[in-house]
Order: sequence, then structure tokens, then C-alpha cells
Amino acid sequence: MDFQLHAFGIHERMPTGLQHYSSGIKEWLFIFFHDEAQIGTAEGSVHVSPNSFVVWEPKTEQIYGSRIVEWDHSWLHVQGTAIPTFLEENNLSPRTPIPYQQSSIADALMHRLYQEETKWSVPDSRIQKNHVENALIDIARASTSKQEIDPRLQRVKRAIDSQPQLTPTLQELADIAKLSVPHLCAQFKKAFGQAPVAYLTHSKIERAKHLLSTRKDSISEISDALGYSDPFHFSRMFKRKIGLSPRQWRSEQTTQG
Repeated sequence: MDFQLHAFGIHERMPTGLQHYSSGIKEWLFIFFHDEAQIGTAEGSVHVSPNSFVVWEPKTEQIYGSRIVEWDHSWLHVQGTAIPTFLEENNLSPRTPIPYQQSSIADALMHRLYQEETKWSVPDSRIQKNHVENALIDIARASTSKQEIDPRLQRVKRAIDSQPQLTPTLQELADIAKLSVPHLCAQFKKAFGQAPVAYLTHSKIERAKHLLSTRKDSISEISDALGYSDPFHFSRMFKRKIGLSPRQWRSEQTTQG
């Protein structure tokens, strides 16, 4: 068997504490940590920064989570002879946190897998395999092309990613980093490719796409969940970025294929 997707979970928020499976599972486990966490290894506990990828081989002990705060993650159970090849070709080692910084990598993968699972009576494993392989390539490229990110900037990015219902001002974000607003804007864009406000908008739009495609909430409810006081403002913002209104985009996803 070349590749098979057995199960997956999208943005599952977990209570404070560690998950411990002494014998692991029979498939490969891929986890995308959206929040700060830790994993257990033979050498002890290893810190995991937000937006990091960790893979475990089948039937190996798995310890992961956070003893300090609630934490968010997405995951895959996959199987097949293609998996070791994917990992080797991209220099991705099991049980080693691999930071990729760009939250869109994991979100895009999970959205595509969800679409394939829900739009077709028999999902095509070849398409799922391609989605996973492309995501691993993106992770490998992002992890090798990025220098160590300033922890102050990571705090700002984490504040944006972990609380999509909030719309902090630039000054509030600068206070988190303990930097001036101009310095924050320049350094954040250098590190993440977007200025803080642009990244905040992008983060909300990506979260909106996920909610629109996976839930039956009304446009107004999704607008509220993302911190917009006016659903019409949310719709205008969404259309300006995506080219379709939220309702049109949802309808297109529903009728796709």
C-alpha cells in the first residue's frame, strides 16, 4: 500500500496536560502544533514552538501536549510505503519538532483533505497523497529558509493566531513585543512576510474559510466569532481578499465537484 489516510482532526483544542500513549498507534502520526507545547523523547522533554510539525513512527511511544495552558493542534493518521520516502527526501526526522512559522501550510492542508473527504463518496488517495507530500515540501522549505525568529515577534504572532476573535491595535501588539510600533512593523514583516495588520487580516480570513467550510453557522455568527462587530464589514473584507462574498464562497465549496 502506497498511501492511505486513516483519520484526521482540525484545530482540536486540548485541555492543559500531556497525552501519553506508551505503545503509540499502528499508523504514522503527524501533528501540527498551532500553540506552544512540548513532546517527550528518550532524552527528556523537548519544547515545541507554535506552528511546528512533529511526526511519530507507527507503534512508538507518544508524549505531547502542554502542562501549562490549553493547546491547539491538527493531526493525521497515515499509512503506506510512501511516508518514509517523503520524510527522507525532505530531511524530516521523526520525534523532532520542525518549525515552519507559516500557519497557512497546515491550515491549507487540512482544508484540502477535508474537502476531498466530504465532497466525494470515495476520496481519492492519490490526491490526498499529493496534498500531504506538498505540505511536507512546504514545511521543509520553510524550516530551512527561516532564521531563528525573535521570541518577541513570536509572542505577537502567537497572540494573533491564538485569539482570532480579537482585533488588537498596533500599539497593543507593540506592547506585547515591548517594541515601538514602527520597529515592530518592520521586524514582523521581515520575519513573516507581512506587516502585523496584514497578517491579522490574513489569519482571520483563513479562519473564516475554515469555519465556512466545516460548520453551518450563519455569516453573522462567524463574523462574531472572528471579532467583527458588523457582519457587513466582515463580508466586504472577505470579498476584497478572496473575490467572493462569504456566502458565495461557501456555496462554491458546497457545489464543487
